[in-house]
Amino acid sequence: MGFNGGFYRPQGLEVTKPRKWAYTLVLTGFVADNDALYELPCVFHFLPNSPCWLPPLAIVEIEAGSRLYPFVFSQVIAKDIPNYSFVKVKGRWRKKDGLWYLLATSF
Repeated sequence: MGFNGGFYRPQGLEVTKPRKWAYTLVLTGFVADNDALYELPCVFHFLPNSPCWLPPLAIVEIEAGSRLYPFVFSQVIAKDIPNYSFVKVKGRWRKKDGLWYLLATSF
């Protein structure tokens, strides 16, 4: 009824850094947007100058309590997480080059 099949950007306040001293996070919520599900080349690398090899990464936004949490997942794992699914994710905030990243450690 009025839906045209297009994707609409998730609504909610995007969380971009941890609360004071709260570097570990466990939350349950719905997948609002999963970058790994689109036919786009991976352009996100957490450690581009690292001597060790890292798999391609993807941002999976989880909506919980009207807030959007941008978790960083391995792209291989993220491809198996459908949009709109209910998930429980554990993550840890890490700072790199002045920016905060929420790395998914388990789900």
